[in-house]
Amino acid sequence: MNGRLFMGFVVAAAVVAVLAAAHGLSAQAPAAATISLPEPGQAKELYAGCNNISLTFPDGTPSQAVVQAVTPAGAVESMWRHNAVQNRFEGFSPQYPQVSDLLTVAFLDAVWFCMVEGAVQPPPPPPPAATATPTPTATVTPTATATSQPPPPGGGSWGATPVDLAVTDIFIKPDTTVWARITNNGPNNFNNVSLSFGCSMERHVISTGVQDASQTNGPGPIMVNLNVGQTQEFDTGFLSFDTTKWWYKVTCTLDITYNDTLPANNVYFEYFPPPP
Repeated sequence: MNGRLFMGFVVAAAVVAVLAAAHGLSAQAPAAATISLPEPGQAKELYAGCNNISLTFPDGTPSQAVVQAVTPAGAVESMWRHNAVQNRFEGFSPQYPQVSDLLTVAFLDAVWFCMVEGAVQPPPPPPPAATATPTPTATVTPTATATSQPPPPGGGSWGATPVDLAVTDIFIKPDTTVWARITNNGPNNFNNVSLSFGCSMERHVISTGVQDASQTNGPGPIMVNLNVGQTQEFDTGFLSFDTTKWWYKVTCTLDITYNDTLPANNVYFEYFPPPP
């Protein structure tokens, strides 16, 4: 870890308790942000300073995906967890993920969210103004074509059918191409549905840690055909990596406009090799 950032992590960890006490005084102030926790959790408001909450994300959920569950975006300065075995704090910084040592969380982990100073959650939009009921007009139903998506199990529409698709792995095949794996966690099958998928790459010099190249492939359409519990592999578009001189971070994002019950796991990243 970068020495200066590591020292910052140590100092921040030392003042977590002080910030927690300050939180009690700011509980009457407007919330700075909200985090959407998957069941059995629920949405929780986050206030200025640091907030101690219990997570309900599945074991192995990337810290970056947890932070992305907080709205508005950019409100989280850092996330902390105390490692009781090693008696030390582990931290994740959205600005410096490559030098963070809290890379994943587990179900029921107790963590601290420290908020960006001055972060304020925007007020809810006002209710729509009452309008006169429009006069019904005749509508024309479009004819289904060969490219139409099949209905979900049991009928209805995909927009109302709960599913949980997750990007679960990024790996290098023997031919040196880089691929991503998508898994259907259920509770319904998801067959022959077109989704948007894209990946980005950062390249860093091993000796200095300096980023000297980046590349983005997509997003573009992919055809997902997965029953519950099945996985499907997709080419990220990246070729071989020279891990003797550089380390790489590849991040893939699955854009699901349907009723995804856990959108936090639609983003996944992997290091090749892990940064020093």
